[in-house]
Amino acid sequence: MRLRLYENYRFVVDAPFYAAHAIGAYATEGFTVELLPSPGARLAEQALLDGVVDVLWAGPMRIMKHPDENPGSALPKLSVAIHSPSSADAPIPVFG
Repeated sequence: MRLRLYENYRFVVDAPFYAAHAIGAYATEGFTVELLPSPGARLAEQALLDGVVDVLWAGPMRIMKHPDENPGSALPKLSVAIHSPSSADAPIPVFG
């Protein structure tokens, strides 16, 4: 299965995804993952809706702003809250 992915930035918390790509773990599971540079805000979201790409990595601001700027959009929202042991007393943000 082929997955085309727009990446907007590379961040340390995404290291496991890049490591899996580098060692061929996706290919072992039958996936061909194509990492593509994002064309930028709003264009990337539209490319996802148009089927140009299959996956879009985006930060929390895009997740929060897109529905406000595009009421009724079919763009699905998925977010992950990351909690480190050093921030045990900090609230965990959840979006979507």
